[in-house]
Amino acid sequence: MSFIIPLTSEPIQNFKVSALNDVDYYFRIQWNERSEFWTLDILTAAQTLIIAGLVLRADNSLLTQYSNELLPPGELKVIDQSGAGLDPTADDLGERVVLYYEPSS
Repeated sequence: MSFIIPLTSEPIQNFKVSALNDVDYYFRIQWNERSEFWTLDILTAAQTLIIAGLVLRADNSLLTQYSNELLPPGELKVIDQSGAGLDPTADDLGERVVLYYEPSS
């Protein structure tokens, strides 16, 4: 089942994401004040870093360019719900721009 991963505009977020294709992960999301963009780190359930520094760009699939068996097997997408294709700002992550997970078949 596809779903939106709940986010906020807190500048640093660390949380567990349960059951992405029946596997648990930890996500770390941070606002880069200097460059004005959000980044995502994905960690295993044991909190071992899998991938770091994925930039959250609107209307972008985050994982398609990587081949790491530890990453979630589905599609992790950043979606601008307004349709304008604008990247998330410091104030609208989790509202206008969401993180969406679509499991693999």
